Amino acid sequence: MTRAAALVLSVSCVGVLVGCAGADDVKPAPTSTTTVSTSAPGAALPTAKKLSGALVTAEDLGEGWSEVAIETLGAELCGVVPLKAPGTTKARAEFVRVADSALVQGGLTAYPSGAAAAAVAALRTATNGCTSYPVSVKNSATGTSQAFTVGVEPVTLPNVGDERLGLHLEVRDAGGKPQRTLYAVIRRADVIAALTVTGVQADRALFDRLLPVVDERFAKVAAP
Repeated sequence: MTRAAALVLSVSCVGVLVGCAGADDVKPAPTSTTTVSTSAPGAALPTAKKLSGALVTAEDLGEGWSEVAIETLGAELCGVVPLKAPGTTKARAEFVRVADSALVQGGLTAYPSGAAAAAVAALRTATNGCTSYPVSVKNSATGTSQAFTVGVEPVTLPNVGDERLGLHLEVRDAGGKPQRTLYAVIRRADVIAALTVTGVQADRALFDRLLPVVDERFAKVAAP
């Protein structure tokens, strides 16, 4: 599995609005009906610098992890390239563990009042009807494309944020081991945090350990 293919699953457009062609036999993603709190209308968004200070760090991940430059790709979820919401500020970081080629991406996006809740609602609706989708990744060195199928399953998350959505994504091709990604979206007020852990096994213990770290850290910048 190429790094580019793995990054297709690292849905780095945090809190995006996406569409998804549904299936008849769908399995609903877990839902949350916690209180929707938003910032005051017209309030200034946190700056990208302030958001960056609340991101996951290599020290949070532990030994063997190092930060790398983010590779920009057309991230897809349920076969649709996510739409970037206007009027937001963003910060992202990506880390690699060379020993097993695992990847972690963390991101924060601040939205105008009420837009973050709408973004999560749209994402939840899209993934509710999506159990798999096809994706093609172009090799920048050879110019050839490789086709994959991405499986989608809901993941239950702990009680973090005002609301949350978890997904398990699995890239499948004709050969080799499947590439897996654990994907979490957490909203607090008008800020959305996203976390992805990608690898052959998608380290669930690491994912579960990082979720409360992410939630606690970005709670300060998300406060209305």
